[in-house]
Amino acid sequence: MEHSIWEFFVGHRPGWLVDVAKFLAFVGDETVLLPVTLVVAIVMLVRGRRTVAGIAPFAAMLSTAVVVALSKSAIGRERPPLAQRLVDVSSASLPSGHAAYAAALATVAWMACAGRPRATTWRACAAAVAVAAGAARLVLGVHWASDVLAGWMIGCAVGSGVVTMLRRRLQRSEEHTSELQSRFGISYAVFC
Repeated sequence: MEHSIWEFFVGHRPGWLVDVAKFLAFVGDETVLLPVTLVVAIVMLVRGRRTVAGIAPFAAMLSTAVVVALSKSAIGRERPPLAQRLVDVSSASLPSGHAAYAAALATVAWMACAGRPRATTWRACAAAVAVAAGAARLVLGVHWASDVLAGWMIGCAVGSGVVTMLRRRLQRSEEHTSELQSRFGISYAVFC
């Protein structure tokens, strides 16, 4: 079945779809996403906005990159046949890093926008991008369907773990700050 799914995608890839897949491959690479999410986190911290939405994307990307690299190294699965690949890749196939990164960021967005206006719209966009990123890897012929599925699962697990951990950490920090303010009557801004 896995080979059939791969053959379907490889056999049905018009030029415009390949162009979209190549674009997603470029912007979805860790060499692009890690610096972008780091800049966002730094800007948020400099502005004094220590929030899950500001910090979690970089933390999730970094954690996912580590898990993906370790998994690829440990598993060492061969990629689909070279003749059908439309981009150069050199790492092992399982899991798909692009799918994992997209799923991690989508999960962070999903959890971070809970209860906010237009949350449904943001969640739908995040999920659509994650699905498109995984499908793009199949269109480009560089992954098997199970590689993409494993990437999505890793990304979702890491993303939700990072958000949960950061929420707890920020909540403890806020509780500690409130305790200092009530005990000593000073503002937390003095310490920042």
